[in-house]
Amino acid sequence: MSAAILGFGTELPVNRMSQDEAAEMSADLLCGDERQKRLLTAMLRRSQVSNRHTCIPHQAAYDWVETGAEPGTSMGLSTQQRMKLYAEHVGPLSIGAASKALDNAGVSAA
Repeated sequence: MSAAILGFGTELPVNRMSQDEAAEMSADLLCGDERQKRLLTAMLRRSQVSNRHTCIPHQAAYDWVETGAEPGTSMGLSTQQRMKLYAEHVGPLSIGAASKALDNAGVSAA
């Protein structure tokens, strides 16, 4: 029995943020002082990522911070809550990627 990859497909979540937006948000939520902000900014710049895609608008992360919490001290969503969000969004993304892979391969799902 042999196997072959006949097609390839990807799908991205609809929400996009620039690396600069990611750096700003991460600094706001995670960094307790200027040194941490500089380190985070340098790390993100070196990643050479220009955009990040998320299933939910990235601004929602600000809503998950406990009121009055210092940067880097709020736990945000629990693992269970994050996994629930993942379960809600993974299906449509998987179907989109699979459909593109089938199209790329020139085969039908039927």
